[in-house]
Amino acid sequence: MTTTAPRIAANEKSAIADEHDAAQFRISTVQILNWGAYSGLQTMTVARSGTAIVGPSGRGKSTLLDAMASVILPNPQEFNQAARDDRGKKRERTVYSYARGHTDQRRDDNRRSATTNYLRPPGGPGFPSGAAITWETRDGRRVTSFRLAWVGPDADGPDAINGATVYGFVNDHFDLTQLQGLTAIRQGASPLSKTSLERLVDQDRGDVVDPSQARVHAKMRSVMGMGSTDESQRLAMQLLRRAQASKGIFSINALFKEFVLTEPLALTRWDVALEAYREASRLYEEFESARRRTDTLAPLPTIAEKYRAAGTDLVAKSRLLRADGDTPARIDVWHAEKVAEWADAAIDDNRLAKAETDEEYATAVRLAEEADRREKDTMNQLVAAGGDRSKIITVQLERARETLDQVDAERRQFGSRLASFELPLPTSPGDVTLTHVSLDHLLAEEEKALTVASEAVTKAAGKLWQLRKDDEVKQREIAGLRARRSLIPEDADARRNRIAADLGVDQNRLRYAGELLQLRPEHRRWEKAVVGLLLPLSSTLLVDNRDFARVRRYVHDHDMGGSITLAPAASDVPSRTPTDGSVPALLDIADHPFRGWLAGELNDTVNYYCVETEAELDNPRPDWARGAITPAGMRNGSRQRFTKDDRRLRYPWLGWDTRRLLQELGDELESIQRELRLAEVSSDEADKRRELTRGRTRELTALRADLTWDRIDTTAAQQRIKEFERQLAQANSPEAAQLADLLDKQRGETIAASSEVKRLENEQEELDTSWGDLVSAVDEAKDRVEAAPPLTDDERAALAATPFVAPADTTAITQSLKSAIEHLSGQIERHKSDREKHEAAVIGYIAAYRNLDERTARETDGTIDSLPSVLAIYEQLVTDDLPRAKGAWLAKVDEDMNRQLRGLLVQIDDDTRAIKRGLDPINNVLRHVRFRADATLSIESVERPSSDLKDFRQIIIRYTSNTIGLDAKRNAEQVERSFTRLRKHLAKLDDPSRAGEAWRRRVFDAREQVEFQAIETRPDGIKVVHDGVSGMSGGEGQELIAFILGAALRFRLGEGHEGPPAYASVILDEGFVKADSDYTGRALSALQALGFQLIVGAPREKATAFEDYVESVAYINIDVRDPTRVRIYPMTMQEALRLEEG
Repeated sequence: MTTTAPRIAANEKSAIADEHDAAQFRISTVQILNWGAYSGLQTMTVARSGTAIVGPSGRGKSTLLDAMASVILPNPQEFNQAARDDRGKKRERTVYSYARGHTDQRRDDNRRSATTNYLRPPGGPGFPSGAAITWETRDGRRVTSFRLAWVGPDADGPDAINGATVYGFVNDHFDLTQLQGLTAIRQGASPLSKTSLERLVDQDRGDVVDPSQARVHAKMRSVMGMGSTDESQRLAMQLLRRAQASKGIFSINALFKEFVLTEPLALTRWDVALEAYREASRLYEEFESARRRTDTLAPLPTIAEKYRAAGTDLVAKSRLLRADGDTPARIDVWHAEKVAEWADAAIDDNRLAKAETDEEYATAVRLAEEADRREKDTMNQLVAAGGDRSKIITVQLERARETLDQVDAERRQFGSRLASFELPLPTSPGDVTLTHVSLDHLLAEEEKALTVASEAVTKAAGKLWQLRKDDEVKQREIAGLRARRSLIPEDADARRNRIAADLGVDQNRLRYAGELLQLRPEHRRWEKAVVGLLLPLSSTLLVDNRDFARVRRYVHDHDMGGSITLAPAASDVPSRTPTDGSVPALLDIADHPFRGWLAGELNDTVNYYCVETEAELDNPRPDWARGAITPAGMRNGSRQRFTKDDRRLRYPWLGWDTRRLLQELGDELESIQRELRLAEVSSDEADKRRELTRGRTRELTALRADLTWDRIDTTAAQQRIKEFERQLAQANSPEAAQLADLLDKQRGETIAASSEVKRLENEQEELDTSWGDLVSAVDEAKDRVEAAPPLTDDERAALAATPFVAPADTTAITQSLKSAIEHLSGQIERHKSDREKHEAAVIGYIAAYRNLDERTARETDGTIDSLPSVLAIYEQLVTDDLPRAKGAWLAKVDEDMNRQLRGLLVQIDDDTRAIKRGLDPINNVLRHVRFRADATLSIESVERPSSDLKDFRQIIIRYTSNTIGLDAKRNAEQVERSFTRLRKHLAKLDDPSRAGEAWRRRVFDAREQVEFQAIETRPDGIKVVHDGVSGMSGGEGQELIAFILGAALRFRLGEGHEGPPAYASVILDEGFVKADSDYTGRALSALQALGFQLIVGAPREKATAFEDYVESVAYINIDVRDPTRVRIYPMTMQEALRLEEG
């Protein structure tokens, strides 16, 4: 073992040397400027094979690596990824905290706030901050990429820094010393800009400076060969970011598919096959047209039945919630029946439990009497034996005191219960009788109050339901007004939309005149007059001359559900200027093709002269005026006729400014919602009052039954105590140990038996109380049922879906009713929604059918009334038209698509082979690198073709085999079966949905057809398959991650070609240092063998792990000149190790 390891290491280094190429870009220097705790400009020289960044924890290793990442990786930056597993214990790092040099936060003296401290605090002089990285090739080529920002005195966050950031790419070394001493020319201005930096570079040789990182990064990635396409470059960046953090890599398969493989060629070739498919489908269209009509109407019979059923259920169930004056709602009657049934069953259960308890009570009483008798017999024996009577008397005295304590407890309990009804505790037997009378009187009053409270609950629930309906209706009205954006009534808008949809006419050519007119704001006081005068015109539907004949015929042939007036309107007619003082002069006309025509119509029909008073109506009027009109709306006409319209129209048919009406509706909605909130509170309060009254009723009933003089009289117990105390004072004390012990035992048995009797008495009382409540509930429910007409069979059928929630006890009856009402209300809302949805669906299916072609448009008018005729059309399609069309198509099918489709299959196979070819150069390197103790590792792709690809391949082969060479006598069933199955699958070629995209990827994307595995080959030939790091130790997992991550980087950056990638630099922030040195050494060996330069950050105690794999060390520690800052100390690995040992 001691000789094998060096031999393998030597082979590894030889492989590494062979892989290094003169054209590889490797980092040579890193410049960091005013970044974190690094003040001023500091430079780190990077060895070509790699450099370790070491030092004590917290000194700034990750800060330096983050500066490098900010230059190499695209925004947004994710700083200090290696420390992101601290569950929030470390502060978030940003470009702002790095630029300012965040140190700590100190809580202020008031301990309610904290002050953030910076090395370069706000308010100080401005300064440049950022980093630059220079890469070199062995043949002497150098490039530099930088990210720089000017941090002004008032820069206060990441946005300010990002806004002042400039990026650059220079085809040579770029020295940041050029920025030392840079100051702002004037306050607030940045001396670090695209213009100022362009003076320091040579744009003729292709140098780029830009505030946009994207443009600079595109240049950087292109020059250094970090991918041949945008996609490959994006994946390369993601892999480099993951390499820095070395986290979140668990699955080899996921890593390669998400971050390595680019889109295969088959995904771009499928559209060629699509064209062939479309050509082959041309003869299929006639049959497809018939099938489209059939499929369009296929759901209609089912939807039509649901539409009818929903309407029937909606009407029936809505009636169940309506109360008529003092007559309760029908659901109340149904619920009362259910409560009576439930209470009757509960009473039976109660009585059964009571009988069982009574039996147990009788047994307990008998056992208690026997125990008491045995105790007394023992006492008598003890007395007869001349024993110590003091013990017997002591026992008797204790029992007498216990009895007195029990009576006192009963008195306190009764006193508290009576006090809640403002009654005193009785002091004599006669006083008990008077208390019973008072209790009976209170009980009668409470029962009356309970009836009133129950009625109040029912009324409150009904009002609450109605207000909720009003709230919903009002919200729908507001939403409809917002959608229409005019003061036209909703039903008129619906009629116009119906005409437009059924005839396929643009709505802009169907406009109500009132939609195009608006009263000018300065003439608002004329609103009443203008609305009344213009109503006949503003409610007229203006139809473009080109559509008028069709629209008139449509309106004539259909029930429009309301009044409608049509007028043909001409487009682009010259507009006429209204006469001052006339009604048309008060109006604005919308910018619309009908504008000129409408101006002429106003002049011809409503050209009234505006006067201020009623008396002026008798004055002579201008020749152009049809009459005169006042602001109050009175106008004159021919033959001394005067007209005034005082109707109040919610929708005045005039104007497009809906703000005032929306405000009114909003105020009404707010009023309803306020009333709704009050109703909810009132309903809850009514429930609480009823439950409180019901509780008081039960308590009065129980108190009336429980209160007796014997239970609260203490006289007898007090006398017995005095007698026993007197006897105890005179008793002698002879010893009778055996009988005394027996007496103690029997006394315990007597106490236990008495306790059991008491427990069963309490249980009997509880059952009796519950029985009383249930009886009251039954009586109340049956009274309610008997007071109302009986439920009909239809009502019971409508209520069948409403569950009865059995109350836990009588106090929950109200909640049970509320639950039933809510459930029924929910059913009503669902039926209403279903009816609207099904009606819309029916009309939608009919409209969809009519929109298929001109023939279908002529077959039906598109209204809900046409449903029977459309169902008849569907029957005709199913039984005649569709089979006939299918037969005609089968006679003409004569083309296939085998050449393009087979070519697509060949491309899919070639894409899969290309993945395998891309792994060959990687495995050629890895076979020389030791994995684990003496094994090697290879990355293999295993073909896992999807079931969709298998089906696609089988269908293509089957279709092309079945159609080649067939003549007119071919088997029609076989052709149909092959073609329809092919069409079903090839339809997804042209499917733009997510499902279609997913199918195409499963078939044409070679990445979906392979899985990646790491194969460990041991010296004895045993192969172990690794899918990921699950179940491995930390070191084993880190070693495997290094190998697969290196393979992924090599594949992506090397574009699957032989030889090392053009870009070689990989940053690892504590990536593999958590494992021991053997694991870490093999991990780094693999990365170097694959042709990468390693820049590794690690704590100083892990420095020995990198001794054989890096040429130099950047030691990070406190700046001896300023302990608040850190500095980069260049040294060799041996110097670093000696420093650590010292």
